[in-house]
Amino acid sequence: YTTTFSACPTDPADVRITGPPPREVFVRCIEAGTEQDVPNLRLYWNLRWAEGVHGGSLETATWDETLELHRFRAPEGVIEVGCFSHSAWRPAQGTVEAGRNELTLRLERACGLKLKVREGGGDFLALLSLRAKLVPAEGQPDASGWRIEDGGITLSRNDPGLYTLTVSAPDGFEPVPDASVRLAQGIF
Repeated sequence: YTTTFSACPTDPADVRITGPPPREVFVRCIEAGTEQDVPNLRLYWNLRWAEGVHGGSLETATWDETLELHRFRAPEGVIEVGCFSHSAWRPAQGTVEAGRNELTLRLERACGLKLKVREGGGDFLALLSLRAKLVPAEGQPDASGWRIEDGGITLSRNDPGLYTLTVSAPDGFEPVPDASVRLAQGIF
């Protein structure tokens, strides 16, 4: 169960929030298109965030060798599951209800762009990763991710289409002109 609320300084200090206990979730991951099992991924999950909420914590799942399934405990509600992987899987959704939950998630490959940086090391890449963005140009949802790898930055998106690449240059660097890029599903 998830909700958003606001509290102000005049609210009583003894606020109590209660909800149902967490439920056991077992997840089998298969690759969309091939229907082949994708075992032992580094899965993360989170409750689907409420409208207007951007960001929050990502929880991890464990791999159960005996069951050959991923498992975690989650509150009831809609969850989003993805994986920390260089193969860049697109997140998927499932619903957690009372009782035992067994989900089969069909993983689709995301799409994105790899930026190679010719000068600068790890600290510079970390700074630049916060300044490089793929802005939807065709009404795609604004869901994105990034990672630093192989001397560059990979910007990922769930949906293909036309995007505007923007890079806010760090202080002391020349401005970088915006560029239009078209992303294809499953291609980086």
